[in-house]
Amino acid sequence: MPKSPKEIKLTNRIKRLETLLAKVGPTPAEWTVAAETKPAKTFLQYVAERLMGPPAKPGGSYGESYWICVFHNDTNPSFHTMPHKPEFKDRWLCFGCGMRGDGPDLMKELMPGEDWSRRRARLLQWRQDYEREVKTA
Repeated sequence: MPKSPKEIKLTNRIKRLETLLAKVGPTPAEWTVAAETKPAKTFLQYVAERLMGPPAKPGGSYGESYWICVFHNDTNPSFHTMPHKPEFKDRWLCFGCGMRGDGPDLMKELMPGEDWSRRRARLLQWRQDYEREVKTA
């Protein structure tokens, strides 16, 4: 059965595109769009969850969550883990009482009798647990 003029035109275009693609060769890695896989939560969120329970509400960005602050009488979730930025350390901030810091600071405030060497050992253990959890997820 003879092809219509539209089918012939499409076939010719496809052949030209195929020859052009063959000349270009494989696409460089930086040109391809690959889905970046991120863990469900950051290590700071993991630490906050271990110390304060699950977040009251999720944030809009990766690494961002809200908890009821344990440092003051809080009714709305004002304890905030800041959005994750690879070039900076993950931080937290309470909009209600102004407390702020990182993972070790949070542990220091919530476990006041623990010295730095014990806190550091606990953080290292939690980091290993977190990385194991990320690998299995």
